[in-house]
Amino acid sequence: MNKKHRIGEKLTVFLLPVMLLFVLPALAAAQGKIAFLSLRNGQTELYVMNSDGTNQTRLTNDGASIFDSAISRDGSRIVFMSTRDNAGGEIYVINVDGTNLTRLTNNSSIEFDPTFSYDGSKIAFASNRDFTFLATYEIYVMNADGTNQTRLTNNQTNDLDPAFSPDGSKIAFQADRDSCCPTSEFEIYVMNANGTNQTRLTNAAPDVNNTEPVFSPDGGKIAFVSTREINRKIYIMNADGTNQTRLTGSPTVDDSPTFSPDGSRIAFRSYLLNLIPSQIFAMNADGTNPSFITNDNFENYNPSWGGELDTDGDGIPDSSDNCPTIVNADQLDTDSDGIGNACDADDDNDTYADTVDAFPLDPTEWFDTDADGIGNNADPDDDNDGQTDADETACGSNPLDAASKSPDNDNDNIPDCVDTDDDNDTVTDILDNCQFTPNTDQSDFDLDGIGDVCDARTGPPRSVDQCKNDGWMRFDDPYRFRNQGDCVSFLVPVTP
Repeated sequence: MNKKHRIGEKLTVFLLPVMLLFVLPALAAAQGKIAFLSLRNGQTELYVMNSDGTNQTRLTNDGASIFDSAISRDGSRIVFMSTRDNAGGEIYVINVDGTNLTRLTNNSSIEFDPTFSYDGSKIAFASNRDFTFLATYEIYVMNADGTNQTRLTNNQTNDLDPAFSPDGSKIAFQADRDSCCPTSEFEIYVMNANGTNQTRLTNAAPDVNNTEPVFSPDGGKIAFVSTREINRKIYIMNADGTNQTRLTGSPTVDDSPTFSPDGSRIAFRSYLLNLIPSQIFAMNADGTNPSFITNDNFENYNPSWGGELDTDGDGIPDSSDNCPTIVNADQLDTDSDGIGNACDADDDNDTYADTVDAFPLDPTEWFDTDADGIGNNADPDDDNDGQTDADETACGSNPLDAASKSPDNDNDNIPDCVDTDDDNDTVTDILDNCQFTPNTDQSDFDLDGIGDVCDARTGPPRSVDQCKNDGWMRFDDPYRFRNQGDCVSFLVPVTP
């Protein structure tokens, strides 16, 4: 709200027939937070709300007068002017949750119109601390902590309502320095952030005021308030002053424009035919689709639209970001524990930290001993030695150590202790007369139960006369079958 209105300018309200404004819909859910002032219970206090008007929260409650609040771009802090501490008007800052109230200026003069730079590092404001003529106001800038307070303008007229450009290189403001008439018309100016190159952007007719400039988030536009059509209405122009266009058309007062963080909407204050106290509205940046934000019996005004704190800059406000300190626009949360994977030390909540978990997004797997891409729980051969984990465990070898492979006589990767055919000769071990040497025919010449391929002595049974002579037996030397003529006397001792 401009200075002239604050010091007592009376408005002429024209009561016209009921307009469509009476049936405006409530604003759809949008982005960011809006700081505003509200006169409730006889006292003006600082409030903050969601951009759709919900969750209105009172931040101050001390009986002091409050003016000119502005929220930081990230939505974390609000700067305002207050008469608390028996001051005539000083600049204070408070966190958006109402904590950490801090006084930034301390003068016997009046400081007001504070506003943050887009990066939150600077605060511009108006003050009459150095007045030399009729207590005029000038533009100052300081660090966000109140240090390094520096005067930027120096005129014997009023410079008010500073507003930073998004890149911080420019400051728009209103001034009555070039007024043609005793009524002191205000115009919109812009200057470099260090106070140089002060340039007039508007040039209205006598008795017309152009006030309350504010840059669009892309820096290409400036919204402002003008009385060029009787009551204060909201206009927009290019940042160089060209293409000045009216946005609001109600018959009463519309002022205090403030852009949404994405620049698509403009919030403002309007009296709505003076039938209810002033309320806060929002419209598209081209003036279409006006909608209620507040709609109650209280005087609500001086909106300031900020974003929400986004510490990691991933486009998701901290209040809804499951990992507010690390960029994670996808908000992936594998284990649905409310902690985004980017911040979660155990993404799958399997009790194994991601740093040691071979499968950090799979709660059923954590190790992969043989690095074959199959987790140990699903891998039938964890050490990739050819023998299954179950077989190795049954045979007493380590299923996680390829060097601890169980004995496997026939190299079929089935350990002997569980292999039903150790020599792989198709005869099961329980029936095989030579378990570890293939002998499909199961020959056992001496009928001793030991297959010939395993038997050290392979001669015929002693009960069989191979020489066709009673009393004669044939034996090889040593026990190898030779031919039919190799016969010896039955009486000859035979080495078993």
